[in-house]
Amino acid sequence: MRYAAVGDLARRIRFQLFDQPLIEQARERVYEGAREHLQYLDKYPDAADYAQRMEALAASPEPLIRLLAPRIGTNTSGLEPMLEVLTRRYYKVRTLDHVRSFRLEGRQFVTGSFELRGKLLHLISTMGDLSEFPAVVAGVVQLATNVTDPTNLVVDVYLSSIEPPSVDPDGVAVALRDMLSDVPILVMGRRVTVTVCDRGGAQVQQFTFRPSHGHMEEERVIRGMHPLIGPAP
Repeated sequence: MRYAAVGDLARRIRFQLFDQPLIEQARERVYEGAREHLQYLDKYPDAADYAQRMEALAASPEPLIRLLAPRIGTNTSGLEPMLEVLTRRYYKVRTLDHVRSFRLEGRQFVTGSFELRGKLLHLISTMGDLSEFPAVVAGVVQLATNVTDPTNLVVDVYLSSIEPPSVDPDGVAVALRDMLSDVPILVMGRRVTVTVCDRGGAQVQQFTFRPSHGHMEEERVIRGMHPLIGPAP
């Protein structure tokens, strides 16, 4: 095209007027389907087709972390299906065995195990509010003491926050690192990945910490990604 700028403008206009609305409609249909699955599982946690619905959610083509964020901290005596969904989504590249979703002293956890380079790794996933992070970690520690070899421990934590994590991601990372560094069994482990999102799920940030010289250090190069899959699913 002789006038490249005009061509670029025309493509942008076409995308905004025609392509983008179709993409957004398709995305919303996916989210609506996911919400229907979650509402059903909320109502029927022991449903006969639980595994099939969980598999359908885990296979969603759209990121689902935005659906977990507003559900963290809600008053319910049942299990939050989204915690298991996200766990299965992140680890679908591995064979995740012995998956359990349960509550311990009022907090929900999902545990499982998988092999990586000949080693059996033990996973603990949980969720809570950023303001109660020490209590969240204490629950993880309680379960981690049952792991035969703590060096093969991996932990995923999902936190909601009043303040969007994009306001001060470096400050959030430092605060998380310092708190994790005070927990010996986690410093012995393989890694801790913390996902922080605002209450609506619109903004998400992920931090991965690994042991280094007796304390935890952020793996800065993968900030914003989960080690097993990339950006928040």
